Amino acid sequence: MTQPYENDTLPAAYPPPTAPETNPPALPDPANFAPPRPVYPQPQFQPMMPVVNVTQNNMSGGGFVNIRRGPNHGLHLVLTILTCGMWAPVWIAVWIIDAIGCR
Repeated sequence: MTQPYENDTLPAAYPPPTAPETNPPALPDPANFAPPRPVYPQPQFQPMMPVVNVTQNNMSGGGFVNIRRGPNHGLHLVLTILTCGMWAPVWIAVWIIDAIGCR
């Protein structure tokens, strides 16, 4: 057998752990608590001026605008050039009919 040690007793047990005082941190009063809001830069808007259209007629006795619509000479010229002059009789006929009808 083995020889017992000089101090054959076990060391004294650690003292039982004491519960730390657990006081939760104080919460803010919910009635007066608002989370902090981030600060965003506010855009600067310039007020727009209203658009006003004014039409003024200073003619005595009222005005009358006569718009006469005739043949489209630019189109007939292009067609005459593209067809090497073959469209010219049609253009002349349209021109004569328009001139007779407007008088």
